[in-house]
Amino acid sequence: MALTTSSFAADPLTINTPAVAKQCEPTLVTWQGGIPAYQLEYVESPTGGLHPQHKENGVADPLFYSVISGGHLIGLFLHINATSFLWPTNVTAGTTVVLEVIDSNVAVAQTAPFVIQPGSVGC
Repeated sequence: MALTTSSFAADPLTINTPAVAKQCEPTLVTWQGGIPAYQLEYVESPTGGLHPQHKENGVADPLFYSVISGGHLIGLFLHINATSFLWPTNVTAGTTVVLEVIDSNVAVAQTAPFVIQPGSVGC
């Protein structure tokens, strides 16, 4: 009797940039791949983009970006087992943010920078 082992590699982790995110209105954030549980972070991007000088294998390093580029962590959500999250968008209109999802293997994916739009409801 032959014993075989198999290992399943997770699909690469990717996150979708929200089409619109309005202050104090829920925004559905979705991603694919990776291995649960996930962590979702939202980072202010005062420069409106990634730090251009630090890339790992052609991909921007989000931790370097968050610290060096002047962006800072606004908030995070831990222990998410699904590939979607209803984010309360508790960020002031006009703020440029980047969403980062991190899986249990510490794979990281991030959205393109986007600007929070004015909402119609208060927080």
